[in-house]
Amino acid sequence: MTEDLFEIIQDNLNEKDPFERLQYLIDIRNYLRNGGGKKLAERITDYIEDHALEEGLCPSCGAELEIETWHEPRPYGSTVAYEELAEAHCPNGCM
Repeated sequence: MTEDLFEIIQDNLNEKDPFERLQYLIDIRNYLRNGGGKKLAERITDYIEDHALEEGLCPSCGAELEIETWHEPRPYGSTVAYEELAEAHCPNGCM
């Protein structure tokens, strides 16, 4: 994974001249050395938590969620209306 991430960074640097490329890499290195890795991991975690459920994926392991739906009766005036409810479950037991 580390090599893949480095290749992504390198691909984004192809447009820069050699001086800018090295300066950018030095800046990234310094950011990661000074605790930036933890901040980056936190930002990635926040992104995953914000978007995984929208895509139907478990934010912990990435498995496709199983959705269970059911109807519950709710009072509606003098009659009853049925509300459709749904709950997501990870097949790996994460949630």
